[in-house]
Amino acid sequence: MNEEFFSERGCIPKFNTNVRRHLIAGGKLSWREVSPVIFGSMFQSVMDPELRRELGAHYTSEKNIFKVIGPLFLDGLNAELENILGIKTKSLRKKRLKEFQEKLASIRIGDPACGSGNFLVVSYRELKMLELRAVKAILDTDPDRGRSLLTDWMNQYSKVSIDHFYGMELEEFPAYIARVSMWLMEHVMKQKFGALLGAVSPSLPLEAKANIACVNALTSDWTTVFPAKQLSYIIGNPPFGGALRISKSQKAEVLAIFPDVKDAGKLDYVTCWYQKATQLMSVNPRIECAFVSTNSICQGEQVAPLWGKLFSEGVHINFAHQTFQWRNEARGNAGVYCVVVGFSKKERERKFLYQYENPQAEPVTVQVNQINAYLLDAKESVFIRKASSAISADKPMFLGNMPNDGGNLIIEPADYATFWAVEKLRPYIKKLIGSRELLHSEERFCLWLHSAPEEILKIQLVAERIERCRSVRLASRDPGCRKLAQRPHEFRDLNNPESCIVVPRVSSERREYIPMGFIGSDTILTDLCHMVPNGTPYDFGILESRMHMVWMRTVCGRLESRYRYSRNLCYNTFPWPQVSEKQREQIENLARNILMIRESYPGTTLADLYDPDKMPSDLRKAHYELDVAVERLYRRKPFQSDEERLSHLFRRYEKLVSHEDDSSLFNEE
Repeated sequence: MNEEFFSERGCIPKFNTNVRRHLIAGGKLSWREVSPVIFGSMFQSVMDPELRRELGAHYTSEKNIFKVIGPLFLDGLNAELENILGIKTKSLRKKRLKEFQEKLASIRIGDPACGSGNFLVVSYRELKMLELRAVKAILDTDPDRGRSLLTDWMNQYSKVSIDHFYGMELEEFPAYIARVSMWLMEHVMKQKFGALLGAVSPSLPLEAKANIACVNALTSDWTTVFPAKQLSYIIGNPPFGGALRISKSQKAEVLAIFPDVKDAGKLDYVTCWYQKATQLMSVNPRIECAFVSTNSICQGEQVAPLWGKLFSEGVHINFAHQTFQWRNEARGNAGVYCVVVGFSKKERERKFLYQYENPQAEPVTVQVNQINAYLLDAKESVFIRKASSAISADKPMFLGNMPNDGGNLIIEPADYATFWAVEKLRPYIKKLIGSRELLHSEERFCLWLHSAPEEILKIQLVAERIERCRSVRLASRDPGCRKLAQRPHEFRDLNNPESCIVVPRVSSERREYIPMGFIGSDTILTDLCHMVPNGTPYDFGILESRMHMVWMRTVCGRLESRYRYSRNLCYNTFPWPQVSEKQREQIENLARNILMIRESYPGTTLADLYDPDKMPSDLRKAHYELDVAVERLYRRKPFQSDEERLSHLFRRYEKLVSHEDDSSLFNEE
């Protein structure tokens, strides 16, 4: 049957009554109706969860596979076949159909992280179905249907073979699953061809086979597995591992693949497959590639090091699915946010973005002129790079105060009454808020002893805390922290302005707006928030606007799926509008209106007020009015979508970093 596949002796396990009953019940099912693709889901269900997490392995549903292979090659092939079938002249139609079949037979596809083979199985099936339609149309042009009984019908009418497909997989078991799945799909397709041609080619012995290699794709030479000169497409769903979650050996692989890239240590594991694919394109520039990846590769700090490298090597993005939520049929459904990026050195004339109103929605296809690293219709060359100071805002933003105290300068609820009872200590007890306290109206307090006189520091309650803080800092491995032991009565940072705008560093991705607020000098802000000292209602209005929110969602990274606001990447790079005093006053009034409406809901937290399912209608209306007013500061013509807003902001950013006047953009169409 097949010496390689059946060469090992299989051990039949002992079955109990329950297993025997399940086997008999399973045997009664119509297995011919079960798709070989389902093996991928079955494999993930039995895969060790810890191993799955370590490898970053996520089974890919057919729906998500089509997001890759559809725009990469399948949509074009379907359209081409439809055009051929529309040819009126029979002889010309037959000629074009045979040429189309030869084209299908010439396609070679590789998946360098094939897992249980679903990408390859679905791609093979879809190419065979196209071939089947073409063969049927060829036979329909010929009155002599007797040829369907030719002995050599497989060579003449079935030319797309499983040995045109190549895969790499690190683990041995899924590699075997991939080979078996391809054989099973080949058998299914032979049955379909046989139904058309009147004779079924036997599936046994197993002659052709998919070329699945059990290797580490990142340490292997891809030309030893893939036929580089003949390869047409690279597809797949490489491991998702984030830069902070991968193992030391995986981190070493990333650094080895990006040896000359600054900040390579911040790159996700999946970026290695992008670079390896790009290297193979140097051997054959006709190769086109598309991968499913976490959306982090198109956000935040990873964008410039990854895409700066790929673009410098001549890569262009030809199509992309913007952020969508991962869904599949496997158990333990992967709760991640993904993108699909199709790229090559051969730039396509027609480019497409698949845009989502929200990550759970269905995509809308938009033809665009260009696609940049943020998956927007904007210039490839523009990267939002970290800035140590604001390029446009007139006030600086700072990180809140890191205590670095081992909790000793924090007054927990159980101790608050004891400290408050010491009357002369009260001026040095201040409210303490971070992201959670701001959003959920929780109370915490701290000792703020900056500039406190010696008599306060010698109070026993205080002196004990100071000494414990000193010990914690001296025991630290960090030299900077040990140095702080010289002033153990103080937080590491000493920012306590008269008033400031508070911006939480992390916020739920479900919120349309990051809830921000104001605090006074009676409150200390932790390093879980950013602050804009002496920020005005106008500053608050711009920061709470939709224009700023779409910028934040695009250029900032994420903590898991939550927004992670970055001072250097977001605030310092955001293009603020040029305004008159009258316009400034209008924004201030609209911002104050939002603050007043919030206060009209006493006892309701910001987390609840900004929950999209609970947000009061008057608050939503106030934000809408602010959004419209802020957008009018940027452009006379209303924006129709977030993509338009971002494209406009990117153009302003480009002019700002080039020190060009951006006022002309106000009148753009």
